[in-house]
Amino acid sequence: NKTALFRISANIQHFMEMQGVSQADLVRKTGENSMNISRTCRGQNVPNIVLLARIAEALDVSVDQLLAEPAGKFSRTG
Repeated sequence: NKTALFRISANIQHFMEMQGVSQADLVRKTGENSMNISRTCRGQNVPNIVLLARIAEALDVSVDQLLAEPAGKFSRTG
């Protein structure tokens, strides 16, 4: 579903911006390849649950926060 894919990528970008995390940082923190992270951040890749969990951990948020709408309704976890 394109709406869900857009929401996930928008939420990832939102939390990256909030925390000053670049795509290169996300690649390093998740251990994923740069193409996969780039496509996920642009909404061109449907991330599996393992990738979502790695991204959530790297951004110090929950998977629920990456799936939710809108991203701004959640605060960082700690």
